[in-house]
Amino acid sequence: MTRRISISKLILPAIFISCLFQACEKDEVKVSVSPKTYHVDNVTDSSATVRCTVAVEGGTLEAAGLCFSSTLNNPTVSTARSIQATGSLTDFTVTLSGLSPDSIYRFVAYAIMGDKTYYGATYAFQPVDPEMNKDMVLVEGGSFSMGATQEQDSVASDAEKPVHQVTLSNFRISKYEVTTAQFVIFLNSRKISMNGSSITNSGKTHNYFEAKPKNIYFDADSTKWFPVTGYENVPMTNVTWYGANEFCRWAGGFLPTEAQWEYAARGGKSSHGYVYSGGANPNIVAWYASNTNYQDGIEYFAQPVGGKAPNERGLYDMSGNVWEWCGDWYAAYSSKAQVDPMGMTDDEAEKAAVKEKVRRGGGWADISSRQLRVSNRGKNAPTSYSGSVGFRMASRD
Repeated sequence: MTRRISISKLILPAIFISCLFQACEKDEVKVSVSPKTYHVDNVTDSSATVRCTVAVEGGTLEAAGLCFSSTLNNPTVSTARSIQATGSLTDFTVTLSGLSPDSIYRFVAYAIMGDKTYYGATYAFQPVDPEMNKDMVLVEGGSFSMGATQEQDSVASDAEKPVHQVTLSNFRISKYEVTTAQFVIFLNSRKISMNGSSITNSGKTHNYFEAKPKNIYFDADSTKWFPVTGYENVPMTNVTWYGANEFCRWAGGFLPTEAQWEYAARGGKSSHGYVYSGGANPNIVAWYASNTNYQDGIEYFAQPVGGKAPNERGLYDMSGNVWEWCGDWYAAYSSKAQVDPMGMTDDEAEKAAVKEKVRRGGGWADISSRQLRVSNRGKNAPTSYSGSVGFRMASRD
């Protein structure tokens, strides 16, 4: 006897199994691509560099790079000039060259997978001369005793101890603290908006300075930043560590390490072993409360840069005028000798619950000259700002 099997009974399970297979197959080819574009660094009047990263989940990354244009608001691979990444496709830096200082360029990272192109955020910048090179002073490398050395020790704090040997390579550091006139060139080049916040090289958005700074202002008609009249040559203050750090990256440099700062403040190889940067008398080398007519409640007494005597390397205001941000996270000293110390990485600082960056040099609001000593250390959260904190830039020789 032949047994009949209903075709419908065979078809339905087959369809069900097919659906399951297609669903699994769809899950397996799920693709997530996140190109990320960072702001320009190493800007000149004809070039700049841009870092890009690409995060990929599923699939194979076929190509990545950056496209840019001086005429398009939203440049794409098919409509604008593009530079394809070489080497790593997930973390790469490209150089834009042959640019015009009369043009504004928009740029965006891209990544290609299959027949689809993904884009990151679009940013804009204008090529410009940062005007820093003329003020960069060579500090010849060497070894020195860092911390509360003999001339500092009678009033030094425990944070300045133990004294330890540090050896540094050659570097350059700006003769003066970065001024408001220089800082607005940076803001206008990077097209920073009036709220003063933007993405940093860590990929996070941070404020670069106080929401309503007292020495610069944003003109809505021209969409540009300007120094307040009379403050063009005073240090840029009310700037966060992030704002100072991004300025230095933009200008092709970096915030000096704490060791570089102290070595330069001491005069490098030309050091005479002074208590302050450039001398033993604070009134000759530094602006601080006793000679700036400081009064409680008055918010701004920073003086034009270069108004006091320089130190042995021709550097001004490394004692007094404004405190200066350094690159390092604030940490206790070790007695071990060090070579070109860089301080903690961000990951190391997070694991150690370290939340403050180093500042050095003392400022106009300090009543005691003890704060102006070359070995004295200060600290603040990198998001903080003050009318007596600014910075200067360092660069490789």
